[in-house]
Amino acid sequence: MNIPKYSKTDLTSVLNKVMSFLAHPSIKKLLVENPVDISFRSIMDSNKILLINVNKGELGSEVSHMISSLLLTSIMNAGFSRSTIPESQRTIFHIYLDEFQNYTNKSIINLLSEIRKYAITVTMATQYITALDSDIRNAVLGNVGNIIVFRVSHSCAKYFEKEMYPIFKADDFVSLANHDIYLRMVIDNKVCKPFSATTIKYFDYF
Repeated sequence: MNIPKYSKTDLTSVLNKVMSFLAHPSIKKLLVENPVDISFRSIMDSNKILLINVNKGELGSEVSHMISSLLLTSIMNAGFSRSTIPESQRTIFHIYLDEFQNYTNKSIINLLSEIRKYAITVTMATQYITALDSDIRNAVLGNVGNIIVFRVSHSCAKYFEKEMYPIFKADDFVSLANHDIYLRMVIDNKVCKPFSATTIKYFDYF
């Protein structure tokens, strides 16, 4: 196999990006100085909980995106590795992605289309579906089973209208009251008729 030779100039750009990435204290602590090995596969199979804070305010937008993409890819690969065990032995693992438009890339397309067979569910929350790349947006709407929509802008409403037409139209999504939602659910592998509901006001219970 012929391995291309690169000059120092060719590698400078890559090295600068890597060094800039590792210069952030949180990144360095996670990838270089972390004394603990994290096994996503073990977390999945042992019913453990892993919380990851990728707050843009603390890490910065670029670093937050890079860490999130790296971790999401690692989790996805851990899920794919479950092919070595029988389906009956695959414990269900739930992934929750809040404000996922801030850190997903096109790898989410493979995650959504393939990961369900490995007993993994994905719950994604976003305030602006229009902020997603068109390919990612199409993959999300084309693969998710359950859709829950609070009041949204008209630009976002047109996408959800396609998913819940003719029961709900774009103007309905725009005029939703606080705490009210529209839902489209998949029950027993069948897409059910969209319906409306009111969410529980958590402050009445805590």
